[in-house]
Amino acid sequence: VATIKLREDASETTTETMPYWAGASPSTIRRFKGFYAYCQWMATLGCLANGNPLWPLCIALPIQLASLLMTLVRKGLLTARGYHLLYTASLCVPFVVGECFGVESKRRWRTKE
Repeated sequence: VATIKLREDASETTTETMPYWAGASPSTIRRFKGFYAYCQWMATLGCLANGNPLWPLCIALPIQLASLLMTLVRKGLLTARGYHLLYTASLCVPFVVGECFGVESKRRWRTKE
């Protein structure tokens, strides 16, 4: 209901319609979009297949940050390039957390003791 009343442009979506910086090549744009799609799949699988109830909070960080970054771009407080770089960095956070605190990592720490 809120979207219908408040959305200014019906073709506006989330990351799909975010502009890329001037000079971004088509291959660069494809790489960004491919990485975004990959991370969306991994986030979905991570929430479904993980027994740790805190894991979805780690996955939610990029989602929430994207909304803030999109607002900053639309208000002219952040460049399109800044948006894509910061959003991409935030998408890497769950991978780092998973590597540092995942099951295999705990197994490695136990064998060192």
